[in-house]
Amino acid sequence: MDIEICQAMPSIEPSSADQQLIANVLAAIADATAVFDQDSRLVGANTVFLALWGFSSEADAHGTRFADLWQNEQAGASADQSLLLGGAWSSEIVGRRASGDDLRVHIALRRIREAKQLPDYRFVSFMDLSARSDVITALQESEQRFHDMSETVSDLIMEMNEDGDITYLSAPYSPTGRGLDLQVGSNYADAVVAYIDKGGTISSGEEGKRLFEGHEPFADFRTEFSDPDGRRTVLLGSGIPKFDGDGIFRGYRTAQRDITNITRREEALARSEMRLQGIMDNALVGLATVNYMGIIETFNTEAERIFGYSSDQMIGKNLSLLMPEADRERNAVEFIEFQQTGSSEFYGRGPQERTGLRCDGSTFPMELAIGDMVIGGRRTFIGSFYDISEKKEAERKYQQAQKMEAVGQMTGGIAHDFNNLLGALALNLEMLSLDSGDDPSTADLIDALSATIQRGSSLTQRLLSFSRQQVLEIETLNINDLIGDLTDLLVRTIPANIQIKTQLETDLWQTSVDAHQLENAILNLCLNAKDAMPEGGTLTIESRNCTIGPVGVAGFDDMSAGDYVELTLTDTGTGIPSDMIERVVEPFFTTKAMGKGTGLGLSMVYGFVRQSGGHLNITSIEGNGTVIKMHFPKSDAIHKPRASSEHQSRTGTIEGLNILIVEDDPDIQKVLLKALVRKGCQAFAAANGPEALAWLNTQPRGLDLLLTDIVLPGGMNGTEIADKVQENYPNCATIFMSGYLDDEISNFDALSKESNFLTKPFTLAQLTQLMKDVLFEDEAA
Repeated sequence: MDIEICQAMPSIEPSSADQQLIANVLAAIADATAVFDQDSRLVGANTVFLALWGFSSEADAHGTRFADLWQNEQAGASADQSLLLGGAWSSEIVGRRASGDDLRVHIALRRIREAKQLPDYRFVSFMDLSARSDVITALQESEQRFHDMSETVSDLIMEMNEDGDITYLSAPYSPTGRGLDLQVGSNYADAVVAYIDKGGTISSGEEGKRLFEGHEPFADFRTEFSDPDGRRTVLLGSGIPKFDGDGIFRGYRTAQRDITNITRREEALARSEMRLQGIMDNALVGLATVNYMGIIETFNTEAERIFGYSSDQMIGKNLSLLMPEADRERNAVEFIEFQQTGSSEFYGRGPQERTGLRCDGSTFPMELAIGDMVIGGRRTFIGSFYDISEKKEAERKYQQAQKMEAVGQMTGGIAHDFNNLLGALALNLEMLSLDSGDDPSTADLIDALSATIQRGSSLTQRLLSFSRQQVLEIETLNINDLIGDLTDLLVRTIPANIQIKTQLETDLWQTSVDAHQLENAILNLCLNAKDAMPEGGTLTIESRNCTIGPVGVAGFDDMSAGDYVELTLTDTGTGIPSDMIERVVEPFFTTKAMGKGTGLGLSMVYGFVRQSGGHLNITSIEGNGTVIKMHFPKSDAIHKPRASSEHQSRTGTIEGLNILIVEDDPDIQKVLLKALVRKGCQAFAAANGPEALAWLNTQPRGLDLLLTDIVLPGGMNGTEIADKVQENYPNCATIFMSGYLDDEISNFDALSKESNFLTKPFTLAQLTQLMKDVLFEDEAA
């Protein structure tokens, strides 16, 4: 406001006092200020003004017209006129500095007159707007940049207040194909269905609100929305809380990205991986997926069982850890070669046998195959593992069984031929004995030869026992009774420093076996146990009933599930080396010193048990004794007491009988024919069934007795010949003879009938008596 308005007066120079006053006033003013006289000329200025406008000194600025400070001359002249008119006035102008540079300033003018006849002064203050303008421009540019970016980026930029109401949104959000609608003013938290953290844990919307109230920064946080139609939207967001100058929470600034499609793909991949894992976990072979470095990424349930590791233990580890250290370098080289060429010496060629390494350090044979496939756009390698321990064990047992079968067949064949040879020798020697009279020297020779033949016959029976071709006299019995009968013999046979214990089950089941052969087997095993305990020990004989299921018989060869009588002999002797366990039942194999054993004892026991439908199992630790278990099938047949060894001979004469001999061995055939003719019989001989039947067709007389071997060439065995003879001669008696059995006649019914069967080798006396028994069986004993 003007202090006083007056007319224009002639220029009056300020006095020194006035100048001093002006200088004092200007020095006290902080803003850039200058004093202009009534002619619009500068008569005083403070240092701030001089610096602002670029004057070197007040003298340099003195006399400068007000209009000269303006960039635009016309605007300057107009401003100069306003200055002369006086009054309060302010404006923003663009001025020109002494250097010629532009300067944006804010001007404020006041006119002051102390009294009449005194100079008329105009005080003008200047405020530099250049710095503020730069800040404003930068702010405007920043805001424009933020706006442009928020409008162009795919992310959704959002601000919310402390209540969760959206106060800023880079653009109204409505994903294509979905009804979710976010607008300024809508509440963000109310729209959220669930929050999903980095670990995949899903929280309810209410729990999400509590998280919002925590006022903490968050990153990579998933929020899930659902529109009224149930369509789903998933946003991935990061945000920081806002606080005012007093530290009061004012909301969040967030950036959100639509990851609905990504989430769908992730979930589809997860479902696919779950299906794949389900398939892998139900696979019957071990499976593992590995990356190009051989690092395990998945490890299925069967692989866990095979190797003993959990999947958590193996995921992230190298596949080579499942192999012995000696094989790892080779495996690494082949794996690299397979990656580069698609094949190597081992990989890419189907299952190959390798050695696996279990968690406990044990090794085992396995079949390993490596293939590759693309999963999720990445090459992945799949390894399959199959534990072939049981397969290898089965192969080993099969090979052992085949070997034993082959040895048995060979042994049986040798024993058969040897039996016929011994039979012919024994019969001829008996004929010689009858012809020799009472010559003592001849009798001694005959006795010596008979003893030798008897030893040979015993050896043959052992061979036949191993080959399961001996003739068994089956009866139903209780093994406890037999053990009781043997106890006294064992006590007399076994040294006193060996204690004999028995643990027999009270209600032991019955079994059907050859009692004599079982006695021999037990005695043989006890004598072996005695030899294994030279310093003394304990021999325990046990019996018990046992039922063995499918799992239990899996470890035995040719053994069926069912009820068995178990007979166990345990000693505390020296044991058997592990590398010899399987061989101890082979004929002529022995661990005893030269001359101490024939090597036929255990082989005889093995053959007898197997021929009886049972199983023999031997376990031993060298230095810690041996356990031998024999299992015999339970029998439901009625127990019959063992027959008395005493036999009441029947009388009668065989002289004049018509007898047909069917025997393929010419030596036995010849001596039998000679002996029967000598007994006054009408005897005829044939080598096989067809030859015998051809002879019968030409025989006009009747037939009283058929004496036939069981195992014969020509396509017919002895029983078949007997059936044919019975068709034409129903009253004809039959005597069967054999030194061994083959598969065809292993179940021959007649073998259980002592009345019409002879075991080779036999004597003429035995033959004669049996002929009387079967021909005159109706005669009173």
